[in-house]
Amino acid sequence: NKVCVDMLGKGFRPVRVYLPTRGVVRSIRIGLEKGARLEQVRHPSGIVKPVVHYGTSIVHGGCASRPGLCFTSIAGRLADAPYVNMGFSGCAKLEPHLADVLARIDASLYVVDPVWNCTPEIIRERLEPFLRKLHAAHPGVPLLVCEGGEPLGVRSKTNEALKEVYDRLAAEKSTLSARLNYLPAAGMIQTDGESTHDYCHPNDYGSVHMGKVFARAIRNCLKTRPRGLRKGGAGGKSKKNNAR
Repeated sequence: NKVCVDMLGKGFRPVRVYLPTRGVVRSIRIGLEKGARLEQVRHPSGIVKPVVHYGTSIVHGGCASRPGLCFTSIAGRLADAPYVNMGFSGCAKLEPHLADVLARIDASLYVVDPVWNCTPEIIRERLEPFLRKLHAAHPGVPLLVCEGGEPLGVRSKTNEALKEVYDRLAAEKSTLSARLNYLPAAGMIQTDGESTHDYCHPNDYGSVHMGKVFARAIRNCLKTRPRGLRKGGAGGKSKKNNAR
C-alpha cells in the first residue's frame, strides 16, 4: 500500500519492472488507478523477440546494487530490446542440456557468455556443440559469442581458447558461420581498478560501461539503429561478424 513513484503525470510511459536477482518472487501485483490501463510496449527498434543472454554470475547481476543496474538490464534498455537473463552463478559450463533449454526460447539473438565459469578445456570441448545445438534449433537467429572481461588487463587463456574455437567455426563458410558474431574483451570493462567489486564482477560504474558495450554489440548483430549511444563511443565501429 505504499506509493513509490508519484511524479509521472498523465499519459503513457514505458515502464520496466525488474524482479530481484537473488530472491524468489512468489507473486507480484501491480495496482492501477481507476481509468488507467496497461499496454504492451511497441519497441521503436523493431525488436520483438527477446535477446537471450546465457552466462555466469556476472550476467546474473552479482554486485550490482539493484536489478535495474545489472549490465544486462542496462543493455536491454539501451538496445530497446526485450531481454531474458539466463545467468547461472558459478554454473555456466556449456552443458548440453542448457543449450536444449535455451533453444526452447524463441529469441531474436542468443548471447553466449560463459568464460568466467569455464576452463580452456571446457571451452574447447563444449562450445562448438553448444553453438551447433542452438543453430540447429533456430538457424535464422544470430549468435553472439563473448569473451570474458579482463579488468586486470591480462589476457585470459580461456578467452584465447574461445577465440580459437570461434575462428575455426567462422572459417567454415557454413550457415552457422554466417550467423556467428564475436565480442572481444578489449574495451569491455575498464582496467583502472574502479569498475569491479572484486576484479571480476562489475560494480554499478562498471555495469554502465559494460551495458553500453553490449547494447552496441546487440544492435550490430540485429542491424538496428542505436539508441542513446554516440557513434564511436564504447564498443567502436562495426565490422562483419564482429559485434564491435
